[in-house]
Amino acid sequence: LTVGGTNGKGSVTAMLDAVLREGGHRVGHYTSPHLVRYEDRIRVDGREIDPPHLLDVFERVERARGEITLTFFEYATAAAFLAFQDARLDTLVLVVGLGGRLDAVNAIDPDVAAVVSIGLDHMEYLGPTREHIGREKAGIFRAGRPAIFGSRDMPASIGECATALGARLERYGAEFDATRADDGTWRFARGDLALDRLPAPALPGAVQYANAATALAALAAADMLPARDAVERG
Repeated sequence: LTVGGTNGKGSVTAMLDAVLREGGHRVGHYTSPHLVRYEDRIRVDGREIDPPHLLDVFERVERARGEITLTFFEYATAAAFLAFQDARLDTLVLVVGLGGRLDAVNAIDPDVAAVVSIGLDHMEYLGPTREHIGREKAGIFRAGRPAIFGSRDMPASIGECATALGARLERYGAEFDATRADDGTWRFARGDLALDRLPAPALPGAVQYANAATALAALAAADMLPARDAVERG
């Protein structure tokens, strides 16, 4: 599962990782930037990669690249993919570093891709408007596979790219939604699926209800949504 966007992708992938692990999956979680130390970026079953393993995958990337020049992020991403391959995982949850279409993470074809939100970020690389930026970030969508958009304000370029690629677009506030109750519980709805009185997300902020709905929509679209108790614990 690949997640991009301007804001919210860290929250959505943290929720995906937690819910999948509670549902019995062995999960690799790749994110950036790191918060405390580099090992934050690469997690296997909820645990940071240990330094000896990290050094080993770095050395293998260095041997394999030969005369090829890699950016910092390309090098880091190749190392993460090697670490996940070593661990023989069930599922990968990947955060896009910058943009989407040309990002190193996009070398992986996701079973489901989510773009959480579109704002004005990295304009020198992605373009001057939300429409330009949306087009770049929608580059993680794939033909015939679910494409999730996690905000109510969707640039037209997101829909245009999904149509051009043949991806199956689902939008927050349309194909799926979150309704918050006064006591902090909430309802997730997607088509015929409804989960009532879910616990509030552990991450603070009203936007986290939308982020949680985006995570659940991605799992449901990929036929990977676990039982309710696993969703609640996650």
